[in-house]
Amino acid sequence: MSSSDARYRAIPQAPLPSQPLGFPDEEDESTLTDRGLGAPNVPSGAILAVNFALGAAVLLPWNVLITATPYFVSRLVASPFQTSFNSYMSCSFTAANCESHMDRCSGLLS
Repeated sequence: MSSSDARYRAIPQAPLPSQPLGFPDEEDESTLTDRGLGAPNVPSGAILAVNFALGAAVLLPWNVLITATPYFVSRLVASPFQTSFNSYMSCSFTAANCESHMDRCSGLLS
């Protein structure tokens, strides 16, 4: 069987760009400012601390709820919600958390 009769044919590769993507050297900062790009902003320690506090504020209630799941399930014995309680709890917590996150982010967009 010759190579022209083969079922598999190599996929042609795109030509390589003449200039690689990415940021130019530090010496070429004028190009960045001409394109409306500046040096990348590095978050300060205060911003990192606020992000850490928000993450802890979101995760702490979730950890409390999942730790207490056996208690809630024991209270739901002979209830139709006993088998699906974890799903309802997860969905409601995620929806409330998403809503609060959207509220926090809406101030950033305006």
